[in-house]
Amino acid sequence: MDGKGLSVKQNMVWNTTGSLVYMGCQWLLTILITRISGYSAAGDFSFAISITNIVYCLSAYQMKTFQVSDYDSRYTVGTYVYSRIVTCVLGVVVCTGVVMIGDYTLWQRVVVVTYMLYKTTEAFFEVFSGIFQKAERMDRIGKSMIVRGILSTVLFTAAQMLFQNLVISILVMTAMSVLYISFIDLRRVRQIEPFHLDLSFYPLKMLLWQCLPLALYGIVDTAVCSLPRVFLESFWGNEMLGYYASVATPTVVIQMTSNYIFNPLIVIFTRYYFNKESKNFVKLLVKGLGGLLGVTACAVVVSVLFGEWGLTLIFGKSIAPYVYLLLPAVICSMLIGVVRFLGTILTIMQKRVLLLVINIGTLVLTLALSFWWIPIWDMAAVNYVIAVALGLETVIMIAFIIICARFHFNSPDTDLVEAGGLR
Repeated sequence: MDGKGLSVKQNMVWNTTGSLVYMGCQWLLTILITRISGYSAAGDFSFAISITNIVYCLSAYQMKTFQVSDYDSRYTVGTYVYSRIVTCVLGVVVCTGVVMIGDYTLWQRVVVVTYMLYKTTEAFFEVFSGIFQKAERMDRIGKSMIVRGILSTVLFTAAQMLFQNLVISILVMTAMSVLYISFIDLRRVRQIEPFHLDLSFYPLKMLLWQCLPLALYGIVDTAVCSLPRVFLESFWGNEMLGYYASVATPTVVIQMTSNYIFNPLIVIFTRYYFNKESKNFVKLLVKGLGGLLGVTACAVVVSVLFGEWGLTLIFGKSIAPYVYLLLPAVICSMLIGVVRFLGTILTIMQKRVLLLVINIGTLVLTLALSFWWIPIWDMAAVNYVIAVALGLETVIMIAFIIICARFHFNSPDTDLVEAGGLR
């Protein structure tokens, strides 16, 4: 292994900085599309994001937490990388099938599949990210995300201004991402963990089988947040979705902050849990939730004081009638962040099937509320649906975490892999 691991603080700073820059650049794309090509193009782009975010979970397979918390290195790096190649191909195939079956225009289908190719590069980087994180070298994650975020924004913008074509613009930034990951990130991975692809079928099968509940959970979890937007486009059109996305997209920084706060701590949470350091585990959990709530409080203040001014400055006066969506969107983003934070805790606790069951129930509620409310209240209903569904899910997840934690910390030592009841 190359080099010494960084401190927790250094890893958090690099991960947070890199992720914020990358997500900021992704949000900037929505602004630039609106400015360059209008709300209709922004709606097409947001629609592609909503669809591919769901299928992306199949490509990424929600494996990173499992990979980083693979305490005994049961699977080799070569197996993890091989599994990602398989899931990325599967993700593109499934995405293509979904848009071909759905009642979408040819243009929407092409944009969605093209954007899925770009998301595949992100999914592939996730497995490299897991290697960096396990080695406590998240500076390499941060640097990659900063460079790829900036380059993708610059290249996408230049292509969109030249060609006024979303497909060409997406392909340009996809090519950049493929080249950077292939030549820069791969070299950095090999410096830390030299590996060869392990093409053995049995470990691949076992890894995919063990992570299947996580993959299904990821798909269902993302669907809970993305399907209300899909319903909005279906009932009210892509321009309406463009307005909603323009207002709501900045709030994604809150839900992403949960990842930035928590991801560097996964290894520590895993150590505390399996070593049965209950006080340290609970203390760290409370600090993580407190940090997320603190970020949300700051976002609420900024939204109230500067929300209308900021949005009209960025998008113009045409966005003013929709500013009322911002504050509810902030609350929804906070709930998304909390639910994903708690979901990672349940993953570490090896309650993968339980996590999936909870999320399926939330998805059923989301679908029912979307069919009922969105035709009545249009854009506002998207926030209503997410808030009610995730608010209930948060309460249920906290209850199960308390129950499972008490059982684990008070039980006698057992085999770490087999202990834990529901998975």
